[in-house]
Amino acid sequence: MEEVAGTNGSLVVALFLAFCTVSAAWFYTAQKPPRRWPLLGFLPSSIYNYNDLYEWITHLLILSGGTVTHMKGPYLTNCVGTADSANVEYILKIKSHNFVRGEYYRQVYRDVFGEMLIFLQDGENWKRTRTTVSTLFASASFRNDVIRTTLNLVNQRLLPLFQRAAREGIALDLVDVFQRYTFDSVSNLLLGFDPGSLALDLPPIPFTEAFDRSIQASTRRFLLPALCWKTLRFLNLGMERQIRKDRSVVYDYIEEICAVKWREMQGQNNSADGQSCRPPAILPLLLQAEFEMNGCVYSEEELRAACVSIIMAGRDTTATALAWFFWILQQHPRVEQNILMELKGIINQRSQTAKDEKEDPDPFSLDELKEMNYLQAALSESMRLYTPVPVEVLEAAEDDILPDGTRVKKGSTVMCLFYSMGRMESIWGKDCREFKPERWLENGKFKIKSELVYPVFSAGPRRCLGREIATVQMKWVTASIIVRYCLKAVGGQRVVPKWGMMMGMDPGLKVRVYTR
Repeated sequence: MEEVAGTNGSLVVALFLAFCTVSAAWFYTAQKPPRRWPLLGFLPSSIYNYNDLYEWITHLLILSGGTVTHMKGPYLTNCVGTADSANVEYILKIKSHNFVRGEYYRQVYRDVFGEMLIFLQDGENWKRTRTTVSTLFASASFRNDVIRTTLNLVNQRLLPLFQRAAREGIALDLVDVFQRYTFDSVSNLLLGFDPGSLALDLPPIPFTEAFDRSIQASTRRFLLPALCWKTLRFLNLGMERQIRKDRSVVYDYIEEICAVKWREMQGQNNSADGQSCRPPAILPLLLQAEFEMNGCVYSEEELRAACVSIIMAGRDTTATALAWFFWILQQHPRVEQNILMELKGIINQRSQTAKDEKEDPDPFSLDELKEMNYLQAALSESMRLYTPVPVEVLEAAEDDILPDGTRVKKGSTVMCLFYSMGRMESIWGKDCREFKPERWLENGKFKIKSELVYPVFSAGPRRCLGREIATVQMKWVTASIIVRYCLKAVGGQRVVPKWGMMMGMDPGLKVRVYTR
């Protein structure tokens, strides 16, 4: 019976997509702007171009001068998409209080993540959660834990895995490897739990598989009329049925960890002074961060949502950025050589006697990471072109007018298209599609760009709290790998961006590892 239900659901979706695809193909030509359909707007064309959606949107924005209006978004409401830096500044910073997540965004992701996911919140709930996490991230003890955990995972797990791959000629999928690394990292740091997913045998992790599927399926809801996916959800068919299954796996995993940590905290408190202890917040580190405000303790749902928020932010964004970085290095060996020269120069400057090149270099120090200007420039340039979070989706709380004169009606969906911003000549010049780390250097030193033209970590009040942590981790990982190993992509792969909340890599990136 379950197989029949799944088949029927898939058939419904297939028929709907087939109708839109055939209809859009009939009218759409690459030489002209895509047809605006009555009622549906650009929806059929967006589905037709699903496999190259980011580039299709960028093409549309260029033809439209940086902002597209009269698109049809969720519930077939008006949707405005922009890659204009002045508009983005207005939306994310100047008038951020008028551009909120909105009810539909919450509906799309609520089934998997619950109401209290920080990415879905607005108003006081959002401020409360953000303040708590911000306090934790700013603490010296947490920063020390980041350094200790990163060093341990890189030297005890990541590098041995690459060493084994080089020795045995095994091809590694970098997307899988980096997701395992970041999952272990965020789990150790913020859940106080070590899943061991980066073990040498790369064991299956049901949670991460269910987590990825649920996010991908939920994001696809944006491309379908609400009536379509809500009907499938009501009937428990197709992708909606899979979302429900994956949600159970995700919830069970988080709740099991919470239960274990709760018992640990009970034991610690009882042994210390015999007093009872409060329920855990985001777990051990967050327990120390005073997760109570105004006498209020987080509920079970808030605990679960907080854990999911941290896993999503800490795992997916960094792993995505690392995978795209090594992919783009495959096309630019000159850049890789420049990075290698910088790293060897830093090693040779150490006070200790320089080691033989065949020996394994000592781990880089935090001070040495700060000297890696060219590496940071290359990482920044990679994220400019392959932004981990390619789109920010918001909703207008009231009628408004953007700086370029675009009128936005209350309730309209507003999209800040970061991927497209990295490909706008008006922002980056005629060489905007070229990979040039040098654009980030001034007299050999890294010079950061304004977040309003480079919103990789978003901007304004919603700017990513973990941006500095992510930068340190990415530099440590990339430097440790590049100085030791040369990675070569397995032939015959066609790598394309995957549509989703994060800009994943489809189908992945398999490489062979060679010792330098």
